[in-house]
Amino acid sequence: MATYIELCDGLLLPGGPDVAPKFYGEEPIPQQGDSDALLDESEIKLVQLAVEKQVPIFALCRGMQIMNVALGGTMYQDIESQRDKKTLQHYQKAPMDQGTHRIAVTPGSRLEKIIGGGDDIYVNSHHHQAVKAIAPQLQLTAIARDGVIEGVETKDSDLITAVQWHPEFMWQNDERMRALFTDFIGRVEKHQ
Repeated sequence: MATYIELCDGLLLPGGPDVAPKFYGEEPIPQQGDSDALLDESEIKLVQLAVEKQVPIFALCRGMQIMNVALGGTMYQDIESQRDKKTLQHYQKAPMDQGTHRIAVTPGSRLEKIIGGGDDIYVNSHHHQAVKAIAPQLQLTAIARDGVIEGVETKDSDLITAVQWHPEFMWQNDERMRALFTDFIGRVEKHQ
């Protein structure tokens, strides 16, 4: 993995299968979906090396989850069955280029500077797992109305921006989603 990270100016972590619970100290529950331990291990190592080498990270959906686990955070294996609160529909049934539920962006966060603030931004979630405990070096940047964590970033630097939704499907019609990619490119250029 060290060879690969040396080739990277930035690390974009996409969506994908469920994160295996063994990587955050749990046994699988019946609602745990398909996972790939080899993928998990390689992405965890890549995240850790990227942080060590100060390679900017932009993480989407599963990417945010595996990045959080790599840095010491935990997850819900299935938000609907494991949370005490009523859960919104996070596994979107609408076309992926359309937002279906709202998020609230944390005031003063870098995410607010990128996509704007407020609690009326619609996103296109497509997940049943989610961050439970945020890793120590990260902070909350967005939350759904049901309390599910929708965004995190590094506390003291611009190294990591992560969102639980899929801006790659919305960027053509939504300036805010395009701005996430523009920010990532800018961070990569800055850190070179």
